[in-house]
Amino acid sequence: MTARASNVLKRRMKGVRRFASIALLAGAASLFPQTASASYPTLDALIDGLQKSFAARDLDALASAFAPEIRERERRNAAAFMNQAGMTSLLLRRTDRSTEREGEPGVFLQVVYENDIRAMLANWRIQLIRDGDGWLIGRKDVPTPFTTLYKVRIPGGPAERARRVTVRHEDIEIVFDDAWVFHDNIPDLETALLVVGAGRIRFAPSNETERHQLELRFHKTVIEDALENAFFRISDDFTRSNVVIEPGPAGAGPTAQDLARAYSLFSKYYPMSFTVENSLTNEILSFPPRGDQAVFELKTRRTGELSYIFSPFSDDEISLIRRDGERPQVLNLYTPDRPGAGGREMFVSFGEKFDVERYEIEADFDPSRLYLSARSRITVRAQVDAVDSLKFNFNPDLDILRVFDSEGRELFFTQDKFRRLLYIYFLDPIPRDAAAAVDVYYRGVIEIPEISTDVLSGGQITETVIMPRFETYLYSQSSLWYPQSSEQDYFQAQIVFSVPPGYFLLTNGAFQGEGTVESLRRVAALNKVGNKIYRYETENPVKYLTFITGLFERLKGSGEPGRPEISAYVASDVRNPRRTLIDEARAILKSYEQWFGTYPYEKLDLAQRAWPTTGGHSPASFVILNELPRTPDGRLVPNPDSPVELFRYREYTIAHEIAHQWWGQAVTWDRYRDQWLSEGLAQFAAARYIRERQGERAYLAILRRFAQFSERYSDFGPITLGSRISYLDFNAYQAVIYDKSAVVLQMLSDLVGEDVFFRGLREFQTSFRFRSARTVHFIRSLESASGRDLSGFFKGWFDSHLLPDVRVDSEVLKRGDAFVLTLRVSQATGPFVFPLWIAWTENGAVERRRIEVNAANQTFEFDRPFRPAKVKVDPDDLVPGKFR
Repeated sequence: MTARASNVLKRRMKGVRRFASIALLAGAASLFPQTASASYPTLDALIDGLQKSFAARDLDALASAFAPEIRERERRNAAAFMNQAGMTSLLLRRTDRSTEREGEPGVFLQVVYENDIRAMLANWRIQLIRDGDGWLIGRKDVPTPFTTLYKVRIPGGPAERARRVTVRHEDIEIVFDDAWVFHDNIPDLETALLVVGAGRIRFAPSNETERHQLELRFHKTVIEDALENAFFRISDDFTRSNVVIEPGPAGAGPTAQDLARAYSLFSKYYPMSFTVENSLTNEILSFPPRGDQAVFELKTRRTGELSYIFSPFSDDEISLIRRDGERPQVLNLYTPDRPGAGGREMFVSFGEKFDVERYEIEADFDPSRLYLSARSRITVRAQVDAVDSLKFNFNPDLDILRVFDSEGRELFFTQDKFRRLLYIYFLDPIPRDAAAAVDVYYRGVIEIPEISTDVLSGGQITETVIMPRFETYLYSQSSLWYPQSSEQDYFQAQIVFSVPPGYFLLTNGAFQGEGTVESLRRVAALNKVGNKIYRYETENPVKYLTFITGLFERLKGSGEPGRPEISAYVASDVRNPRRTLIDEARAILKSYEQWFGTYPYEKLDLAQRAWPTTGGHSPASFVILNELPRTPDGRLVPNPDSPVELFRYREYTIAHEIAHQWWGQAVTWDRYRDQWLSEGLAQFAAARYIRERQGERAYLAILRRFAQFSERYSDFGPITLGSRISYLDFNAYQAVIYDKSAVVLQMLSDLVGEDVFFRGLREFQTSFRFRSARTVHFIRSLESASGRDLSGFFKGWFDSHLLPDVRVDSEVLKRGDAFVLTLRVSQATGPFVFPLWIAWTENGAVERRRIEVNAANQTFEFDRPFRPAKVKVDPDDLVPGKFR
C-alpha cells in the first residue's frame, strides 16, 4: 500500500473514532446556557421548526422546542450531529397522521440526518406536552440504533497513477500495470475503488467440481484473461489485507476523458452491490461491506463482464457470475477448500432472525393490463432479541406506495432493486418470541414470468402457435408478486382476490366463498364494480403463494366427498378437456399415501390450460396441467429428445405434479444443491405410478430411458449442483436432476430393499413435513431405516459428475458334477456403490442374479448345476455408466 493510501486510511479511521464519540459528547456536562421555550401549535409546525433550526444551525431555536428538563441534552445532541458528524440537514417525517395521538408517549418520527457523504437514519419516540396553547417535546427516546448509509461517488477524491495495483483474495488474483486508481469520496472508510488500465485476472477455483464447470465452458480449469477495468466494493479491513497500490511517477492528473470514463463506469457498477433506494429521500444510498465481504466488477477482454462476490456469511462463500446478456450466469459458487482451516465466522442471517407466520393478502388483478394492486399483511415472530428490520424478496417492477405497522404508523423501507430485495424497518424492535405485523401497499404492471420451481417443463418440435393470446395468467414464486421471505419459510395465508367478471381465480388453500363488488365509495374504484371476489384460506402451512386466473369452467363431479376434496377446472382455450382427471387424481393419491404418507393439504384442485410448453406446475394444494395448443398443421408435437418426454404415458404429467405435493411442497429443499428432493423424487414417484398402472415392462423402459439421458448429460455436473446445471444446458439440468435422480433412487431401493426404502421415505416425510431439508437429512433417514452406512452410495452418485467405469471378467470352471461361475469386477472410477444385475443362459433358460458392487475390485462366485453361458452384465441397461 502507498504511503498516501496509508495516510488516507489513518485519517479515515480517525474520522470513525471521532464520529463514534458523538454519543459521549451528548452525555457530557452542560456547556450551554438555558434557552427559553418556543412551543408550536401543531406537531407539523414543530417538525418544520426543528428542520429549519437545524439547517440554520440555530441551536437555541432548536432546543427551545423541547421541555426545559431535556433541553440542554437535546442541544448537545444537535451540536454533536452538526459539529462532530458534520450533518447539515435534518429531515423528520411523521409515522401517524392522527392528531388524537399527539399527546401520547408513543408518537414516532422517522429521522434522517444528512450531509454530502452520509445519511443517518433512526426513529424518535416522543411525548408531546402542552405549553400554553402550543406543544413541546416533553420526552424523546431513540428505540433503534442509527443506521448509517453513504452517498458514495467516484471520482470522489484525488486520483493516483499507480505503477502496479495488486488484489489477491482466496482463489483470485488481479494485477494492473500503469493504471489510474480512482478513490471514493468517503473520508471515514475505504468502501469503493475503481481501477482503469491494462490489467489481468487469474481465477483458479480450489474446488474440483468448480474447476470442472470452468472446463465445460472454457475448455480450461482456470480463467486467465486481460482486464480493461475493475470496480471494487470493499472494506477498510479488506483493503489493508488484500490490496497493494504501488505509486507511479508523478505527473499530470487524469484527463477530462479519463474522468468521464470513471464517472460512466461508476454509474454502471455502483447500483449493483451494497446499495438501496430509500423511501424517505428516494436516493440510492450505500452501506459498507463488513469484514471480508467484497464485490469485484471486472471487464475482461474475452470472458466478458464478471462479478466476483465473497460473502463469508453464506453457505457458498465465493460466487463468480458472468453478466453478459439478459440473464446473468453463475459460473462458480462454492466455499474454498481450506485444509486445516478453523471454523467460519458466525453470523445470524435475516432468515434466522424472524419467522413468517401468516400472510393476509387483498389484491385486485386486471388481466387486460397485467396490472396488480394489493395489500399484503405479513405477521412475523422474532427468533432473536430485538429484531429491528425485515428482509423480503420483491418484484422491483411493482411500486411500493406505503408500509405500515399494525398500529397504522408508517414505516421506513429501502429497496435493492438490482437484487430484488425489500427491507422494512420497525419503529420499535420486536422482542424475542413476540409477533408483529406489517402492511405493504403496492401496485404495478407485472409480466408473466417463466415458472422455475416445482415444475415439469417439456419442449415441442415447433413453436408455431395460431392462438393470438393465452387465456390464463399464472403467477408463482418466480414472479415475486408479494413480499416473499428470503428463506424457505412455511406460513399460513388468507387470500382475497378481485378479478373482472367472467374470470375465475384459483390459489392456495381451501375455497371460502365468492362474491361480487356491488358498490364502492371511491370514484377511482368504480371500474371494479361487478368484479368477482374470491376468498381462500390455508389450513396447513405453505412455502409460497401462487395464483392463476382465466376463463375457467368447473368440470362436473368436482367437489365430491372424500379426503381431500378434489375439483377440476378447464380453461376456455383447451380444445379437448380431460374429464377423467378427478378419478385419475384419486387413484394417484391412493398410491402415494401408501408410499409417502398422508396427503399434506386440505384440497387438491386441478386446472387444465393451453400453453406452448408441455408439463405443468404444482403449488401447494393445486396443480396446473399444460396442454399444447393447435398449430396450422394440427397439435404441437412434444419433442422426443427432451429428457422429461414421457408424455406417451397418460398418467405421467399428472402423477409427477401431484407428487410435488409431498416432494417440493410438504417437504422442500433448503438450498439449490438439494433441489433433487423436489424434482428427482417427483420423477421417481411418477415412474413408479406408471409401473403400477402399466406394468414392469413399461417401468423398465422408463428407467432405461432415464439411464441413457444420465449417461448423455452426466458430465455437466453432479446431482447436488442443482439448478446451476441449467445455466449450461437446460436438457442437462433435466437429465441430471430429474432422470438421474430417479434412476439412482431406484438403485437405492434395490440396495436396501423396497419395504425399507419406502419406510425411510415416510420417516423422512414425517420428520420434515412443512420444513426445508437437505440431502444429508435424507441420507440420515434412509440410514436409520436400513441400518447401514450409505455415505459411499451418495458420494458417488450424488456428489460426482462421473459415472462407473466397470470391467467384468467371467470364468466358468467345472467342480465335481457342478459348475462355478466366477465374476471379477473392477472399477476404474469411484469406487461406486450400486446393485448390478447379471444374466446368463443355463440349460436353455435365462438365470438372473443381483450383486452389490461396492469396492474397486471384487470377486463373486455362483455354484450352478449346469454350465452357465452367454454372461451379460446389466442386461436391462439400467445402471448409467460404462460396462465391459
